[in-house]
Amino acid sequence: EYHARRGVTMLLTSHYMRDVEALCARVLVITHGRLVHDGPLSQIAGRFGNEKVVKLRFHEPWPAAAELARYGELTRQEGPAVDLKVERTRVAEVLSAILDGFSLDDVSVQDLPLEQVIARVFQEGRADVDHDAA
Repeated sequence: EYHARRGVTMLLTSHYMRDVEALCARVLVITHGRLVHDGPLSQIAGRFGNEKVVKLRFHEPWPAAAELARYGELTRQEGPAVDLKVERTRVAEVLSAILDGFSLDDVSVQDLPLEQVIARVFQEGRADVDHDAA
């Protein structure tokens, strides 16, 4: 707020995403000398985060990993606690199917961690640069 009132711009360069999340409203992402994003941090997840993390805690007995693979990418399973990476457009469908077939103690849907979304931004920016060079 102090800097906004005074018209001061601060430039933070960091690969530490917690700093970025805590301090930055506007983010510029540059890869291979090319600007691939300039705008609010909140837009990065919408533009590059095509997936959500569905966190589930099954009531016993919980399903085997092979049973869960049809719903999304199993990224973590610790006993009854499971994280599935699911395409954003399929979240409602997947949750409905899971709730129909299994007993749950808890469920939440979250955006991918910012580190993973930023990695995708760089990956897509790199692919665009490689494509332009070809």
